[in-house]
Amino acid sequence: MLCEPFLRAGIVSHIDKTKLDGFSLQRVPVEDDAIKKETVQTLANWYLEVLMDEDFATGRTKERQLLQAFKKSVENGSESEKLLMLSADNNPTEPVVLLIVEEWDVRSIVLSPLFQAKKPAKTLLSVLQSVAEMQGTSLELPAQEALIPFGLEM
Repeated sequence: MLCEPFLRAGIVSHIDKTKLDGFSLQRVPVEDDAIKKETVQTLANWYLEVLMDEDFATGRTKERQLLQAFKKSVENGSESEKLLMLSADNNPTEPVVLLIVEEWDVRSIVLSPLFQAKKPAKTLLSVLQSVAEMQGTSLELPAQEALIPFGLEM
């Protein structure tokens, strides 16, 4: 996935390059149709991975539903919302975590089922909360029901 460093309002404007010990956060320019299509395909692949794993009674129904809803959000898009991608520095084109944000509001977050993403995702949310506090605001997160399937309850 081709991405640009994120430099826009809210979360985006207050962190020029997030350092998370081996990870980088970037804005995904989904206004480019090719990049949007590639992002939607990545989410479809994640969905299938969770679906196959769910066949073995792992109880990942909610995670699958959240991935499907996230994919629809990316497909439909909103000019005020930005898509951010956390990727490993050694593989900057493969997302580990995807977030939809608007200003200081994390609208939705999903984690790759192909990577041990829980720890970097928790670190990312902690860093974003610290930056928000330094800016005199707070980081808004999705409801706990949307965080629990990924192990991100706060």
